Amino acid sequence: MSRTDGEKISRQKYESKAYDQILIKVKKGKREEYRQSAELIGLGQMEMIRRAIEEFIANHAGEKLPAAKPEEKLTADEKKLVEEFCRLPVDAQKYLLKFVRAINCSKDDAESDN
Repeated sequence: MSRTDGEKISRQKYESKAYDQILIKVKKGKREEYRQSAELIGLGQMEMIRRAIEEFIANHAGEKLPAAKPEEKLTADEKKLVEEFCRLPVDAQKYLLKFVRAINCSKDDAESDN
């Protein structure tokens, strides 16, 4: 069932009073990546972005974050590895990060024993 022009105008009027809009720009291809990620977890793209912002605020309330570092030059292989990592589901990313941290901790422990 299609909305009438009056219904569309009424909805737009309500939304302009009840909601603010935030426009974000992302690199080409990221929008589709975000859409697919949202779809995988059963959310709409905008809902996933809203939740990510709210989660970030909740996790970093009052915390001063370090200034962004200038992007380091990565080799082609490193860039490919980062791209592949970003395509993984979030749970797999978290698992791999924990694994790498565990490896680094045991490596640091071994070096301190010497």
